Amino acid sequence: MPMPAYQVNSAGQITVGFAPASLIITNNYLPLIEALYLYGGFVAQLHPNCRYMFKHAMKAIEILITYPCGIVERLKHSGEELLLIPIEVLPEDLQCPYLEIKIYLTKYKAKPEARFPYDTDLRETMRRRRAQTAAPMAQKVWSFYKQYENSLK
Repeated sequence: MPMPAYQVNSAGQITVGFAPASLIITNNYLPLIEALYLYGGFVAQLHPNCRYMFKHAMKAIEILITYPCGIVERLKHSGEELLLIPIEVLPEDLQCPYLEIKIYLTKYKAKPEARFPYDTDLRETMRRRRAQTAAPMAQKVWSFYKQYENSLK
């Protein structure tokens, strides 16, 4: 993803990208990125892996929609895919919804004497969940996916 283009004229006005965000930086006290952020001309940069990790969100939605089982099972399997996305690659406006989903999916910790050697917090939590609470969370996963998709455009 290219860095935002900017120009500084002799009066200290900055033009960012195609939309001019004219502002004056007196005596160059602020670094350019901070000045653009403070005056509303900041163009958020995506993490280099943000587009690559979107494939996990796509797969999670595919599982949530197409798997032939109940909503709790579908949410469990889609959650396994969704939790592969590290939070630091997401844009800032998506980190809070992602954390909310992650907390819901991993609320209960797996016991040391787990039934299976691959038992995880996600599996332990989803064993205790019911369809009444899983359905609203599935809607939150869908809205997270749509926001993620829109942030990449």
